[in-house]
Amino acid sequence: MQFERQIDRRLVERQNRKLLRDLAERVKELTALHAATRILQGEWKETSAVLAQLVGIVPSAMQYPEATVARIRLGENEAATPNFATASSLLRAEFTTADGQPGSIEIGFTEGYPSEAEGPFLTEERDLIDTLSDMLRTAYDRRHAEMALSESEERFRQLTENIHEVFWMGTPAVDEILYASPAYESVWGRTRESLYSDHQTFIDSIHPEDRQRVVDFLAEVPQQGFQLEYRILRPDGQVRWIWDRGFPIEDESGRVYRLAGLAEDITERKMAEQTLRSTEQHFRALIEKSSDAISLCGPDGTIMYASPSTPQVLGFTPDELVGLNVFDVVHPDDRAMLARHMSELVGCPGISIRMESRVRHKDGSWRWLEGTQRNLLEEPSVGAIVYNYRDISGRKQAEEQFRGTTEELRALSENILSAREQEGARIAREIHDELGSALTSLKWDLEGIDKAISTSSDQSQLLPVRKRIEEMTKLMDTTINVVRRIASELRPSVLDDLGLGEALEWQAQQFQERTGLICHCDGALHDLNLSEEQATAVFRIFQEALTNILRHAQATHVRFVMQEDEDEFRLTITDNGRGITNEEKSGQRSIGLLGMRERAYLIGGTVDISGSKGKGTVVTVRVRSSGSRPPRDGVLISRIDSVHSDLS
Repeated sequence: MQFERQIDRRLVERQNRKLLRDLAERVKELTALHAATRILQGEWKETSAVLAQLVGIVPSAMQYPEATVARIRLGENEAATPNFATASSLLRAEFTTADGQPGSIEIGFTEGYPSEAEGPFLTEERDLIDTLSDMLRTAYDRRHAEMALSESEERFRQLTENIHEVFWMGTPAVDEILYASPAYESVWGRTRESLYSDHQTFIDSIHPEDRQRVVDFLAEVPQQGFQLEYRILRPDGQVRWIWDRGFPIEDESGRVYRLAGLAEDITERKMAEQTLRSTEQHFRALIEKSSDAISLCGPDGTIMYASPSTPQVLGFTPDELVGLNVFDVVHPDDRAMLARHMSELVGCPGISIRMESRVRHKDGSWRWLEGTQRNLLEEPSVGAIVYNYRDISGRKQAEEQFRGTTEELRALSENILSAREQEGARIAREIHDELGSALTSLKWDLEGIDKAISTSSDQSQLLPVRKRIEEMTKLMDTTINVVRRIASELRPSVLDDLGLGEALEWQAQQFQERTGLICHCDGALHDLNLSEEQATAVFRIFQEALTNILRHAQATHVRFVMQEDEDEFRLTITDNGRGITNEEKSGQRSIGLLGMRERAYLIGGTVDISGSKGKGTVVTVRVRSSGSRPPRDGVLISRIDSVHSDLS
């Protein structure tokens, strides 16, 4: 019995020791789990640092901590106890995180793994590393989710705090605002704290004319969202237009538990719309009240729109014109021109063309229209060719009458100039032939009397008479020179006797002797293909040009050049004076220049005048050749010498 009691006592002691050893192992496991919990639930640092802390507590939880080594891996991060590379008999627990990162916890023994009989805690050890791996995976997933949530919240905060619109969130009935972005303070001019503390602040900020409408709308706000436009009144007195949109936020059960929205300040857009409406009304009034008419046409000429002022121009109402083609109402003689313009317009977007054409009035008459066509086919707001036109029939009639009157005046002027030249020629001939001959005869008679007296015997009594005769002879010479000058000014005989070329040279010589200005001729022509009227006009233009040079040019030299080809005669007169100005060329008081141009026009020619400051003036006369040469016979040739002697 005593032996049995000893055996029982030993068994009990052995069981107690086993229980104590088992309890100690459990305490180590719980201590390790508690330490791991503190690490994983504490502030998360770098993943490598967390793994280093965890791997340090794993051996202490094993049955033989002094012979146990461990390694923990998570993604690219790894932590291991010393001498892990020498371990054998490894136990492994693997896991995968929510974002796909592979992980594992491994333990081993550097002195050999105990047998089953010596290692009763092998099952607990596997359970331990499985538990630690689950804890690490769960902690990492939670940390990853928290970081994602934090990043999402940061992005949301950045978004709401930097957008110009006001993001807000409130209760489903919008009777309490839970959040408003910072833009609320810049748009409403009030603090967010005042909005959070008293919802009535929002109601009071609504413009009095819109307040009741907004309150009634929010009282029945639809759960699926809303859009609302209203005005607010800021504390500084400014009125702002707001466009507010709300949308529901549901929980997992589908119940709407929040209402979020965006409130946008659309004041500038409202003002732009109001300005646009005002501008549209203004231009509509201008179009409807204008005496000009406007039509919009397609590229084929079909009329798509006609302004209300159309009846004032064409008699047709806008409805009567719409649908017609512009070619149907344009005069047949003008359709080719219109077709060219249409082709050019369609091929060149944006260009405009001015044109005049005849268009049929509703009463059947043809009216002259002046207008502008502009291609706005590619302009989205227009999409057509725009015709802006007005009735110029009255102006055309006035122009025709003026043109007829001008032609009559020019014909009258031509007749007057011709009559003047003819009368001048007649008077010159009579002065030269009649008065000149009489004066010459008187001079010869006086010279005969002087000879007779000089042979008389009593010279003492005849001295006073001879003196008187000498004075009369000098006066007679002077009178003859005056008669010759007057006759030459009325109609230079050299122009009729020798032609235009010699007449121009003679006039230049006379001008040089009288004024002292040096005149030089280049390219003198003596057989010009001009009619008598053309030669006379060119000569008078040359005289007027020299007169203008003397009066205004302040020149010292004059050069003129005569040129002729088969079709045209050109006379170029150049001086070295101060140069004519643009104002002088176009001035209403430039009668001399106007007379030069008018003389040239009457013979089918032109006069061009140009000048450069300090470099003189150039006058160019162009006349188309007449096709017939002036008569040159033996009688004229025989008179050249006598004429030159008379001029000397």
